[in-house]
Amino acid sequence: MENNRRVIIGRRTSVAVLCLLCAFFGGVVQAGNEPLSSYFELGDSLQPEVPGTGDLQGSAGLPGPDWADLFRPDGSLRDEVGANGQSPGNGVPDFIDLYQGQAAVFVADDVSAGTKIDFTIPRDANHVDRGVVPNVSDELSNAYAYVTKDSAGNPLLFAGIERLNAGASTVELEFNQGLFRLGRGWPGRTGWEILGRRTSKDLLITLSFGADGLLTSVGVDSWEDLSGTGSFGWLRKETLTGEGCNPGDPNAVPPTSAGTVCAFCNAASIPGGGWVSYDAAGQPETTLSSDTFLEIGLNVGSLLGISDRTLYGYSTIQLRTPSDIAFGYFEGSSK
Repeated sequence: MENNRRVIIGRRTSVAVLCLLCAFFGGVVQAGNEPLSSYFELGDSLQPEVPGTGDLQGSAGLPGPDWADLFRPDGSLRDEVGANGQSPGNGVPDFIDLYQGQAAVFVADDVSAGTKIDFTIPRDANHVDRGVVPNVSDELSNAYAYVTKDSAGNPLLFAGIERLNAGASTVELEFNQGLFRLGRGWPGRTGWEILGRRTSKDLLITLSFGADGLLTSVGVDSWEDLSGTGSFGWLRKETLTGEGCNPGDPNAVPPTSAGTVCAFCNAASIPGGGWVSYDAAGQPETTLSSDTFLEIGLNVGSLLGISDRTLYGYSTIQLRTPSDIAFGYFEGSSK
């Protein structure tokens, strides 16, 4: 991803970040009985949810915010309503005053669209280098996330991504408690090293798209001690096939709850969120083409088994495709 429109972290890191509050993950885990759409306009919020209904604009009469309710056209957090429900804003973001949310982050990045030089092309698992994103289906534009809790205290995470092209690709969203960044390097020789260390309960979301651009699967993994001896790795917590919500499996070990993972794309063109989005040629557009937007919701407390009072503050978001990587940062994450 090319130079950003917001803030460049370091000399050559093509990362855009706009986040003002911490991500607070903790609480007593209960079964995921409440629909995720009770706390965010995920899909059309009907029960059962309908695939292909992902969008960015809020709908009157539905519970919770949508993406355009959280962010202004410049990506900043909306603060247009005071605590008494009246204008003007009071210095507290609307997602807190209106929806009792806990955190929101907008990550914006200009795109190379396969022609301009990008400084975060994966060289290997631990390095990136300058180059051109070879596959437009691997190019991302904007990404954003929102954190709240359900009535049982389970932390809920919602995230959205905008893709340039509805083609085959894999997109990973990794949420880390520690800081990940690019270190020094030799462009064209060794590249820049990715610095950072994963922590127990870091979260990985893997989204797979077919050649028609449709979502084929969602995988949710937690960074865990796999053997009890300090040997950490990714442990699969849930898999969702296609769009919709997971059915759960009471016979799994441990049992999994229904409705703890939901994902929806846009089956038709939809209005943008008011900020700059891009078409497949990398040109600004006000609408998003079909199957280029995806939003996902997760009951993090239920999925990761967070049953104590530890604060899981995710500091870094890593966005990865086979041809590109970018980083976003939650400022002031709780520990």
